[in-house]
Amino acid sequence: MKRIIVSVAAAAGILGIAAPALAYTARPVGTVVIRNGPGTDYGVIAALPEGQSASVLAHEGQWLKVQAAGGLVGYMADWVTREVFDDQYYYVSVNTDALNVRESPGTDGRVLGQVHQGDRLQALEGLGGWYKVTVPGVGTGWVSGQYLLGRTGPAPAPAPAPTPAPVPQPPATAPPGMPPYDAPVFQAPRGMVKQVGAAVATALYTGRNSGYDRVAWVRAGEQFSYLDSAEGWFKVRNAAGNIGWIDGSKVYVWDKNMEFSFQAAYGVTEGDWRMQFDKARQVVQGVTALPIRSGSAATSPIIGTLRSGERFKLRYVGTGEYVQITLANGVPAWISRNWLQPVPGVPQEAFRLQQMGPGFLRLELSNQAAPSNVSSSGNYLQFSLPDNAARLAGLSVQEYGVGEMTMDRSSVSVRFDSPVQYTVVEQTDQHTVVEIRTVVTKIQAIPGSDRQTYRFFVDGNIVPAARREGGAVVMDLPGTMLQAGQAVPPGLTVSQGSGLTARVATDQQYELKRGAGFYDLVVYQPGLAGKVIVVDPGHGGSEIGAIGPTGLQEQTSNLAMGLKLRDMLQAAGATVIMTRTSDTRCATPAELAAVPFDQQLHYDLNCRAQLSNRNAADMFVSIHGNANPSRAEQGTETYYAAENFNVAQSRELATYVQAQVPPALDTRNRGVKVMDFYVVKYTEAPAILVETAFLSNPWEEKMLKTDAYRTKAAAGIFQGIQGYWK
Repeated sequence: MKRIIVSVAAAAGILGIAAPALAYTARPVGTVVIRNGPGTDYGVIAALPEGQSASVLAHEGQWLKVQAAGGLVGYMADWVTREVFDDQYYYVSVNTDALNVRESPGTDGRVLGQVHQGDRLQALEGLGGWYKVTVPGVGTGWVSGQYLLGRTGPAPAPAPAPTPAPVPQPPATAPPGMPPYDAPVFQAPRGMVKQVGAAVATALYTGRNSGYDRVAWVRAGEQFSYLDSAEGWFKVRNAAGNIGWIDGSKVYVWDKNMEFSFQAAYGVTEGDWRMQFDKARQVVQGVTALPIRSGSAATSPIIGTLRSGERFKLRYVGTGEYVQITLANGVPAWISRNWLQPVPGVPQEAFRLQQMGPGFLRLELSNQAAPSNVSSSGNYLQFSLPDNAARLAGLSVQEYGVGEMTMDRSSVSVRFDSPVQYTVVEQTDQHTVVEIRTVVTKIQAIPGSDRQTYRFFVDGNIVPAARREGGAVVMDLPGTMLQAGQAVPPGLTVSQGSGLTARVATDQQYELKRGAGFYDLVVYQPGLAGKVIVVDPGHGGSEIGAIGPTGLQEQTSNLAMGLKLRDMLQAAGATVIMTRTSDTRCATPAELAAVPFDQQLHYDLNCRAQLSNRNAADMFVSIHGNANPSRAEQGTETYYAAENFNVAQSRELATYVQAQVPPALDTRNRGVKVMDFYVVKYTEAPAILVETAFLSNPWEEKMLKTDAYRTKAAAGIFQGIQGYWK
């Protein structure tokens, strides 16, 4: 089963309550399966019939970790489970201006009244992110847990402070090829310690987007330990030890670094990154004359004095009592830090990186002591800093082809994912400005027996897009320029505007592929001959998927349909790559054994996507069986991912397949749907996931057990694929 059901709120995660501190019971709505992990992709280990109950140990997202009779520990979905609070003193606090109280859980329930910010209500039970509460003047009703904070105690008390919810610690590294969501992307130099503070009230999230699950509320002024930064967000740890991502536009960041006199501070918003330095000017206070010494010890000879109120510039701070300054004649000297105060509001030396548009970056160094020389080496672009001051800063960017930017005594360095071409547009004592545009350095035509490939070699970072337009395929390379003097292959026309546009006159299928330093526009000949197609029978091995009422395992029917589809495609001349051909997973047992248990599912899904990407597949088809708590649900549906690299072609492929499978199986046509399932999102070829029928439906489970039905399903998918390659 691959379908995702999203509840309105994740109870304990939203309410901030650690489950062991409560006494509440899980009671299933109908018979509910217990899985060995928090997700529908984990295996079923037991079933809990209606009327029985289990103790709740923890709440992880939309899943309850429970202990059933006999000590069995597993996970139940909260959207089909009632949480009954045995603690009579379990209260929730309203955390929004006005919240409707409804007759039943869900937005379809009749509105009985409203509660307001700060109201404290006794909670009786929960279901799918909704809570049954007692409301004065109304009686009992249901409210959305999305707008509640939780607490326990003998009586309602003043509104509780939001308590950060525990969150599983992310892995230190990601499997090969997996998007670097949790991988550390910037290693701070030794001695650099960043601190993050919230400028406004906000929240921590499990990912770099407010659409991810909330880890904890954040109050204005709250401070965090810095862990990482990427895509305009900071990964931090709060005082309770919870780790999450916070929007860079809502925080202030600085280096708690007493080794350097230049105090680094950072600013980050989407498409805009800044490093700046207080020039550490100081004033003498509390002493009439402060001795200036030739060395960093109290016994060093005195070579002069500073008067009270006199201002000067520090060069190096260190950790001892004495700090270094520079005299008017350029000679270094030392004074005691005990009589110094910073001067606020002094000019700041700053470096700024801005994304001005697709494929267009602007880098600016301001308030430097002298014009900066700009040079490049490999993937690095460097700005010289001739004053050689004691400074150290670094910030991870991980966006638009930029890895990180760092600053030290001699230079500012920006690391790119690949070499770039740059233009210095301003170079004065106060400003050095560089612009970087992505450049197509060469276009190559590569003929093939079943395809024509146009390869675009690029310096820089872009994400091209392709579309049909007026009897042609059009490829847009936003913000990109064609290097002067480069030839354009026959059959291809290009035009230069704000970016580069390439056009091929054809009505055949096409797709984009990417490689190291290039992008391919591929135009195909009709027919399946020569096409490389990955067939992915979902689940496998210990990951059995859904289980039907009479015990049919999804992995079994998926594999049978996948092997039949393989044979049909091969007979038509296609090259077929299977993610599995037996009751196993895509990843080998040895590979999975080297991965923590809670990461094994993602590792296996990544294995499937990367198998397709490594082989430059022309198509990816994942085969599944559906399931739903309601046994009445039935039919066939096909998914594609909105974030797939070839999303338009994925949508077209899904449409062709969905038009064929329901008639072949005589099932209800549930349509083409969009969902960013991992395997179709991170596979770069046009990719779909077919939910052939519902194992949870007794009739469709019965049919899925038969060889004839599996053959019909494979034939329907094959006919859809064949129509796509018409």
